[in-house]
Amino acid sequence: MLNNLTKSKKKEAQPFNEPVIIEKENSKQLAEILQKLSENAVTHKEILKSVRFIKNYFLWQSTYSFLKLVILLSVIVLGFISWPTIASYLLKFYG
Repeated sequence: MLNNLTKSKKKEAQPFNEPVIIEKENSKQLAEILQKLSENAVTHKEILKSVRFIKNYFLWQSTYSFLKLVILLSVIVLGFISWPTIASYLLKFYG
């Protein structure tokens, strides 16, 4: 099977600057392809709008998560810093 693959002849690609000759039979197919491409372009634009909405949602969600984490850590740090003051007050009050 590998021998068959190596023996196959490669077709040379047409350069970009040469015009492509369209036969009458292929013109109908080409029109269908162009119509489907234009339909796909509309679909792609709709998909990009929805993806943009999802990206914005994740951006704000991650921002809010970061803010929640910062607030939580700041409360813990402030509690740890003020713990000796609170402990000494409670020892004076109950001790």
